[in-house]
Amino acid sequence: VEDLRDYKILSSHDKDFEFATILTPGNRERHEFNKIQSNRWAMKHGTNVIKWPRRERKWDAKPRNPFHLNRVKQQESCFWELFVAGSIAYLTFNLIIEKGLANGVPVRYDSISFVDDERRTDFEDRLRNTPPGEEIILTSPPDFINVELFPDLDGDNINAKKRNAEKRKKWKHGSITNDGRIVIPIEVSNKKHVKWKKTDIRGGGGYHCRPSKVELADYFPIEPGFSVTIHKAQGRTIRRVILSLSEHPSHFNKITWEGLYVALSRVKLRDDVRLLLRNGDRSTMKYISKLEKNSSVKAYFKGYVPKTCHQDSNIHIPYQHQVPMSWNATLALEAAGYGTCRKVYPPLSKWGAQEPPTYPSWP
Repeated sequence: VEDLRDYKILSSHDKDFEFATILTPGNRERHEFNKIQSNRWAMKHGTNVIKWPRRERKWDAKPRNPFHLNRVKQQESCFWELFVAGSIAYLTFNLIIEKGLANGVPVRYDSISFVDDERRTDFEDRLRNTPPGEEIILTSPPDFINVELFPDLDGDNINAKKRNAEKRKKWKHGSITNDGRIVIPIEVSNKKHVKWKKTDIRGGGGYHCRPSKVELADYFPIEPGFSVTIHKAQGRTIRRVILSLSEHPSHFNKITWEGLYVALSRVKLRDDVRLLLRNGDRSTMKYISKLEKNSSVKAYFKGYVPKTCHQDSNIHIPYQHQVPMSWNATLALEAAGYGTCRKVYPPLSKWGAQEPPTYPSWP
């Protein structure tokens, strides 16, 4: 907690963080944040939030009364898949890696398309007659979500824009627009790409169902980029991050030591992080001081040792500042309580007359 005192709390003055990515431990909060930010984006940019029901299965506490069921689904944002034209989204599956369409790649929502003429005409009429900022609810998903690849994002520097321009120039797989942008259609996921996730339902008073979990999945391998779970943020570099850190009543949605490390390491500078706390109260994250590393993670980090530099042919002196580290599997396994690793060699036929290298292995 003391280390986090150097991080600023999100305030109304942080205009650069208005639509920054919110990192949260649980899927339920992610859906809530995406709903709120989608509505704010639509209102500010004069567009609409378009949503349709997500795939659903295995909900033991599902209300039998249709009226109560509809009420729960209207109150719980997790039941809806969202689209907001012009906002940033992330691919959630490795579609075509060699073309750059990989899990975690940022894209920009452009439009949605329908194969059926009647559905398309009905949607266009509703789009014309719905005031900006309001929601348009579809009974089923569109046939395609059209996304812009390699878009220039707010805050991109000259080098980033040059890289995006180079990627657009090298793209040889077509575009549904001819304005210099690369816009491609993404169709409804087949069964191979469907990712089912358990999500908490509050239940209780006014919900007419008990607190429970339901398995839900998106129709498209893409999700809004306003908020992502810390787990999904692993491996990504994010320009600005809002970190939701207040203690959650459900232990399933509490951040872990490892999760906190992942969240804080998504950005390059400390000032690119803001803390989202309940009522701006730092005491709501006191629980963080009690977080402990998973024992396996502790052992893993014990394997890191400073690299050495050669000041003399016979002396190895550690670097004194910004020490580069290397990982030693033997030290990590010993820290995990497995004792000294035995040495395992590949077949000698593979190495011929050369001395084979050594590899640590589980005892």
